[in-house]
Amino acid sequence: MSDDTTIPVFDAVRALAFIGDLSMGQPIDHSLRTAWLAGKIAARAGCTAPQIEAARHAALLRWSGCTANAQEFADFLDDDVEGRRALLASSAPRMRQPHDSAPVPGAVLAMAEIHCEIAGDIAHTLGLSHDTEATLRAVFEAYDGSGVPGLLRGEAVPFSTYVVALASDLEIFGRLYGIEQALALVRGRADSLYPAALLDASAADLAAWMQALDAPAAPWAEAAEQPGLDAPAHGAGTGRRRDRPQAAVDDRLLTPRGQPGARLRRAHGAGRGRL
Repeated sequence: MSDDTTIPVFDAVRALAFIGDLSMGQPIDHSLRTAWLAGKIAARAGCTAPQIEAARHAALLRWSGCTANAQEFADFLDDDVEGRRALLASSAPRMRQPHDSAPVPGAVLAMAEIHCEIAGDIAHTLGLSHDTEATLRAVFEAYDGSGVPGLLRGEAVPFSTYVVALASDLEIFGRLYGIEQALALVRGRADSLYPAALLDASAADLAAWMQALDAPAAPWAEAAEQPGLDAPAHGAGTGRRRDRPQAAVDDRLLTPRGQPGARLRRAHGAGRGRL
C-alpha cells in the first residue's frame, strides 16, 4: 500500500462542492453546473484566463463555509438545509434594498461573515489564487451595495463574485422554473445583485447554454478538468499558492449606471473583498 497521502487539489475541491450542495439543499451536481456556466459567462464578458479560473473555482467552493453557521442558520430559519434551499429558490426581490435605512440584522451579518471567512480560508489552504480567495470572501456582496457582510458595491466587489451570482441564479431558476422564466428573473436582478452589462454581454447565448446543461453528454462534466488544479493538496499543510492578478475589465461591467468610473485594474492584495 502506498504511503503517499497527498490528495489532488481538485479532488478536494470537488468533495467540498458535493458537501456544499447537500448543505444548501441542492442537487449534488449544482456547483459543477454553476461552475461551467460561470466559465462561459466570464469568457463572454471578456475576462482573462485567471478571472475565468477564479469564477469557476469560486462557484465550486462558495458553499464551503455554510456548515460553519449551521446552528445559527437553523435558529434563524428553523430548518438549516430546508431554509437555505428555500432562500436560493425564492424568486422574490432581495430582502434588503440599498436605500433601506434600517440596519442589517446583526445575526445576518454574523452568519455571512463566518461563511465568507471560512470559504476564503479554505481557498487559501488549498493554495488557490488570490482572485479565488477574494471572490469567496465577498461571495454575498451585491452590485448595488445591498449585500453582506461588508455592504460593498460596484468596483469594491471582485468581478468574479458577480459572475458566480449570475451563474448560480441561472442554474437554480432554470432547473426550477424553466429557461424563459429564469432569464426574466435574472433580468429583474440586473444592476442589483450583478451589473446589467454582465448579463447583456452573454444574453444571446444564455438560453443555449442552459439547454446544454441537460444534454445527454453533460458539458458541465468538464468542470472536473480545471486548469491549474493539478498540484497536490498537502494533508498537513497549505497548498501551493499561485500569484495571478486580475486584469482590467470593461468599465461598463463594473460601474453602476449613471455614475462615471475610471477604468478598473485589479491587482491582488490581501484586503478583504478586494483583488
